[in-house]
Amino acid sequence: MNRVNASQLAAACSDPAFLETLKQDPDAKPSKSPPFITPERTEASGSAFHQLVDRFSRWLVEQGTGTTERKGKAKGSGKTTAPATTKADREKLVSTQALWDVFFDRFAKDRLLKVAERSGSEAASNLSLALRAWCERMAVLRETGSGYRSWGEILIVNEHELNGIVIPLPEGELLVDGRIDALRWDGAAFQIVDYKLSKGSKLDSDALQLALYAHLLGASSHGLSVGGQLEYYEPDLHVVHFTAEELDEIFRQKVVPVLREILRAWHGRGDTGDGVTRPHDGTARAIEQCYTAFNITVSVIDWIESPQLVRFRLKPASGVKVTSLANRKADLQVHLGCSACPRVQSGPGAVYVDLPKDEPDTVHWRRLIGSVDSPVPHSPTAFPIGMDIYSRPLIGDLAESQTAHGLIGGVAGSGKSELLKTVVASLLYRNKPESLKLTLVDPKMLTFGAIKESPFLTHPILVNLDEALQVLQDAINQMEQRYATLDSEGFENLRARFEAGKTDIPFWVIIVDEFADLVLADKEQRSRFETIVSRIAAKGRASGLHLLLATQRPDSKVVSPQIKANLPLKICLRVTSGANSQIVLDESGGEDLLGRGDLLCDRGKGIERAQSGFIDKEELLSLRNHCIR
Repeated sequence: MNRVNASQLAAACSDPAFLETLKQDPDAKPSKSPPFITPERTEASGSAFHQLVDRFSRWLVEQGTGTTERKGKAKGSGKTTAPATTKADREKLVSTQALWDVFFDRFAKDRLLKVAERSGSEAASNLSLALRAWCERMAVLRETGSGYRSWGEILIVNEHELNGIVIPLPEGELLVDGRIDALRWDGAAFQIVDYKLSKGSKLDSDALQLALYAHLLGASSHGLSVGGQLEYYEPDLHVVHFTAEELDEIFRQKVVPVLREILRAWHGRGDTGDGVTRPHDGTARAIEQCYTAFNITVSVIDWIESPQLVRFRLKPASGVKVTSLANRKADLQVHLGCSACPRVQSGPGAVYVDLPKDEPDTVHWRRLIGSVDSPVPHSPTAFPIGMDIYSRPLIGDLAESQTAHGLIGGVAGSGKSELLKTVVASLLYRNKPESLKLTLVDPKMLTFGAIKESPFLTHPILVNLDEALQVLQDAINQMEQRYATLDSEGFENLRARFEAGKTDIPFWVIIVDEFADLVLADKEQRSRFETIVSRIAAKGRASGLHLLLATQRPDSKVVSPQIKANLPLKICLRVTSGANSQIVLDESGGEDLLGRGDLLCDRGKGIERAQSGFIDKEELLSLRNHCIR
């Protein structure tokens, strides 16, 4: 597979001459003259800044109780070492002056002398001012942050390698290597940070590189959506901010076309005039021809292949309504000979047409669970929902407000039970029985048989409706007790308590495979169930209590407005009608899904399409008594 690094791509996006060079030679290295490294940034000071900031950042967030450093000369070395410090000492460093005093004394002094010797006193002075400005930046973040208790909550990642990240494109796949300077939490969202020792004279080029890093980070982790900051140390600091949406737009508009051009050149295919065509070229032309037959003018911009389908991006001619394209989806199915009706919907800057693949790929659970870990703090309640259109894992986390409780709808054969099994498998894989408890309600006694004797279970798998309601009522009682404990100990939620080292109260996840039986039995039972769901959904997340409710009948008799309103995570697999899809997602489309794990999901970020994972019975059995090490 073709491979490039972030520096090559940023250079190719900024300099047409280097792009042509890279197309001919994949190993070409960008010049270190403008526009890639500006005149104000010397190699010595830039390298020193990054290395020193990395070392100091790691020291600030060090998790040990102290170091072996002692004041005086190390035996036989002739070097003077600094006095030992504890974690508590480091957490007291919150002012600019306190940070700078330690930074200079422990890390920067000797390096500044070397820079002065090599590059002159002015270079050393500018580097010193830039490092102090970084300390001031950290002090401001600590002061203005939302309830920070430690440096580790701000300085999430420093100098993190992103190697071999796959970017799938219609022309093929590209492996990209990169290294991000920092990932921080600003109290509201994650921010990717790129340090620049320059005057900001090449802002466009710097923004391209930041957008590329943000995309690589998202592809390598949770599909994590991050904002970005360019921190220019001139040597005084000024910061340029970008939202996650702005970085995504830069990547799609400025980076993706260059990536595709590079791949076409390397593969010797594409619209080159030599008669060589790319995969799906014929289908793209057939889509255009089908619409042309109905006097609708569109052009296919590009496409991307996912496990279960190929998504084509169409640009309608001026005056063409999106609804007119959607109204012809049945004609598209006939014209293209598709096994299922395509889904047609609007998207950013284009109309999406999703066509089923003749031979869908199986997304194995092991592939998904390997993607849940990321450079952000480990979460025991995270689980992969599936693989999205861009072959990235779609992640839910019960500890987050938008995915704390879930509604799952899908007919028989849609993949609902398999999805539930992968959720359970992921939670077992990432926990031990002392940190997680499961309550499983399975009236049909078919879904969870492989783990019926697991130590993770609070009860044997429940099949009796009266028993299920009683357990739900008991959960409310325990939820209130947990709130009293959290309040008395000064914690906002159970996850914060876990992170503080108190793990005697486990997360508790209740999964009901068919809750229609609970609401259709009689009116009194329905009312009781809806009240319980509302109470758990309102207060359960903070106390570590979570609900996942699934049904084959997502109609108005089963999914009442009260139940739906209290379950923020919505997952719709194939359903029988657009009305059922509307009940789950507030929009149609679920009726056009392909079944076998093809799904639409709402995590509070709009509707996303994905393919859920598959786990076989033997693998689930192997996790029954699993305990992480």
